[in-house]
Amino acid sequence: MIEQVNNTSRSQDLILGDNGCLLGSINDSVNSTADKERHLGRILLSIPESCCSKQKASSPFYYFGGFPWRLSAKLECSARTSNTNHFSVYVDCNPESQSTLWSCDAVIDIRLLSKKADTNCYTKKFTNKFSLNSNNWGFPAFLEWNTVRDPKNGFIQDGVIELEALIDIRNCMGVREFPEFDFTSSTHLTNMVLLVEGRPLFVNKDYLSLYSPVFDSLFNQNFLEKNQEKIELHDLKYDEFKELLEVVYPSHKKLNAENIEYILILADRFQIDYVIRKCEKFLIKTTEISAELKLVYADRYGFPQLQHHCMSEFKTTDEMKRLKKSEEYRSLSDKTKAALLEKMFKLL
Repeated sequence: MIEQVNNTSRSQDLILGDNGCLLGSINDSVNSTADKERHLGRILLSIPESCCSKQKASSPFYYFGGFPWRLSAKLECSARTSNTNHFSVYVDCNPESQSTLWSCDAVIDIRLLSKKADTNCYTKKFTNKFSLNSNNWGFPAFLEWNTVRDPKNGFIQDGVIELEALIDIRNCMGVREFPEFDFTSSTHLTNMVLLVEGRPLFVNKDYLSLYSPVFDSLFNQNFLEKNQEKIELHDLKYDEFKELLEVVYPSHKKLNAENIEYILILADRFQIDYVIRKCEKFLIKTTEISAELKLVYADRYGFPQLQHHCMSEFKTTDEMKRLKKSEEYRSLSDKTKAALLEKMFKLL
């Protein structure tokens, strides 16, 4: 049985890591504020056993305490692992910054999760002051690879290894965080309750009215709801609508490939031009969404700049032929199909 191991502060096997490629995936992230000086973050990295190699597998960056964090793992067999194959893990904080004007004190637990009830997770802990010259720390010799692969320990299930980093941020310098809003409780800045799936969201109706003519009509014009302090909204999902509020409010939550579809649907429903424009800009810049799907969004929501961007992405007739065979092509309007045909003629 593997015993739980806890190493406090930096041990001898805590060495500055190297840069690596982006593999793996992020499954869960939590960013909650415990108090004004302290933030808690969690990153869970799932890695197929077949992808474990000397090349790093990394999560995307997620923001905790105002800084971007990333969890990485790889295999290493070198002098610093006593020439034995080890599972190595690292945490990055703000690695792309070239500034010396920031730092972040954090205590980090790294856990290799076991799926067996009688086996503890394997854990190591370190404390580091992250900065320009100390933005990547971890354990080259986290655990011997043979131990990780041993079925009796339960570290690999269905061919997947799960690694968790719990980030306890104690003090930060050089970051200005966006304000956070709690829509689940009333404050002196809230004057309206919106019920979505029977759950309350406390908002400021004047603020929402500035962004949305639909909310303005709902809150301020000759509707039954005008003088009500609680209004029920139908045909919505609570979590999705709450995320729309987080995009609209000054926290201005970032868009991503996972939320763009329902944020666009909601922004269109409530006629929030600010969010609609923000969505078009995101779709133009992102590389996580295919040109075919971007073209569907451009067609559906009338995004001329996005459509131009998509058209310019098609460089060959073969690409155009693949598009025509795609599921996305069937949902395009005749007008967009005509534009694609003209593009095809230009490429001939």
